[in-house]
Amino acid sequence: TTMATGQPASAHGLRRSVERVPGDYLLRTVGADRRKVPALWGLASAAGVTVGVVRWPGSFPAERVEGFMLAAAEIDGERGWLYPEGALGSEEWAGDSIGIPAEGKSLIAMDAGLESIVSQDLDALARGLTLHRVYQPELLLLHFDVVDAVAHGYWQFHDPQYQRLAGSRGRPLQEPEKVARLGPAVARSVEFFDACLGLLMERLPERTTLLVVSSWGMRGVTMTDYLAGNLNRLLAGMGWLVTDAGGGIDWSSTQAFALGDDGQCASAPFLDRRHNDPTDRTP
Repeated sequence: TTMATGQPASAHGLRRSVERVPGDYLLRTVGADRRKVPALWGLASAAGVTVGVVRWPGSFPAERVEGFMLAAAEIDGERGWLYPEGALGSEEWAGDSIGIPAEGKSLIAMDAGLESIVSQDLDALARGLTLHRVYQPELLLLHFDVVDAVAHGYWQFHDPQYQRLAGSRGRPLQEPEKVARLGPAVARSVEFFDACLGLLMERLPERTTLLVVSSWGMRGVTMTDYLAGNLNRLLAGMGWLVTDAGGGIDWSSTQAFALGDDGQCASAPFLDRRHNDPTDRTP
């Protein structure tokens, strides 16, 4: 969002992709309708430039633009994921037929869990190219997720220092065979992305100017990366948080728990004021 708006998070307002529902423990997605400033596609449309936007993070629900917008929805086909509505046909056509390139097959062969990441990017590319051919926008913004997704999940196999530091912090180590097998995943994700760029360039007009940008990067782990407190583990040790047989929280016996506003980092404790009433969800 910072890249799309040219503004810091303090100005555009989207600091996280999810947030805690006020007065509840549930999480909800933070959508584009919460953005406080216009994005590049809105500015371009206002200036009379036709645009096409494909799965840009934080773009759901799709905005009215001079062109088309395929938003990054949790579920394709969800109301508000596409503008103009019905642009892909009544059955939300999957777009141009694009086979899985060799680089994608190589990535999937390493781990079956990578198939959904490869498919997601290819599906976005296929639909984006179909809509581009119909609307012929002057500005096209297309987001690929593969490098980021693979780096988050497989950097631990890519960087040997990761395993050494994990062991020094008492974390379980991955099997050497698994580390060796999945170690190349990050590099191969870049090769797959490069293949996707090739497919894109083959189908764009000859005089198109193509810019490849990254919203952030990855780095190796450092000695302080595992120095984080687990508040829920502390509360459980104190007897204030009780878990059930399945590892979930036993709300009938829990007096306090920790929950981050983004659902990931347990950054603040909450006292349970429900007096063990499981039907009352008020924090």
